[in-house]
Amino acid sequence: MALKKLILGAVAAASVMSAVPASAVQVVFAQIDLLNSDRNFLFRRISGTTGDFYTTPTATSSVPGATQILFSLVGSPTPLSVTANLFLQGSLSGNPAGVTSGPFSQQIDSFSFNITASNSFCWGANCFNAGDSLLSGSVVNSAIVGTVGQTSADLTGSTVGGSTISYLSPLVTFDAGSPFAFNFDLSNLDRALTGGNSTAIGSFRGQISGTFSSEPEPTFNVPEPGTWALMIVGMGLVGVARRRRRKVVAA
Repeated sequence: MALKKLILGAVAAASVMSAVPASAVQVVFAQIDLLNSDRNFLFRRISGTTGDFYTTPTATSSVPGATQILFSLVGSPTPLSVTANLFLQGSLSGNPAGVTSGPFSQQIDSFSFNITASNSFCWGANCFNAGDSLLSGSVVNSAIVGTVGQTSADLTGSTVGGSTISYLSPLVTFDAGSPFAFNFDLSNLDRALTGGNSTAIGSFRGQISGTFSSEPEPTFNVPEPGTWALMIVGMGLVGVARRRRRKVVAA
């Protein structure tokens, strides 16, 4: 009987997995992490269903600006993890939270972001200067999801779920028509989340980190270690051949 239940369970799990469309599978290719405990993300309910949100340069600033984060590539054959600056800004209008308790999904009209290098660095043969863009993007139709009374939420969206997302990066190359997704963790909020039947969620300040995904995984624009080895050997052989040629000519 136990074996029969195990087999039936496996069949059911396989059925669920096969029912998920391949386009729904997203591969994380980059992420941003916190460098300190500063609350450098501000969401403001300006009035009624109108609001905006953005990163701030300091934990007490009320104006938009870049905040320092740790930017990393995920899955790259040549690791990359550097200090960077994130500037993100967006808005909403005419979208009430629709609830005063329990889970909510606050519709977001649009936002854009840009992650730039804090310092000069080289990744493989690719060198970047401070201020160079590492990953930028724009999003239309996303959502902040969470639960009223809690102190964390997520700014999330995917093209499979109806968002319009574009990414641009000198570090990776995306397949044409790739579905994209993202998830920003909004944590350590300075107050409990509030909702509203006819208003947007209440204002708050918090920390921001997150991930960026695509399907399939993008191509990382740096040679793999094996390719580097072949290139080095090849350059060495070219050098040897040139030295031999010079000796022959001299003779």
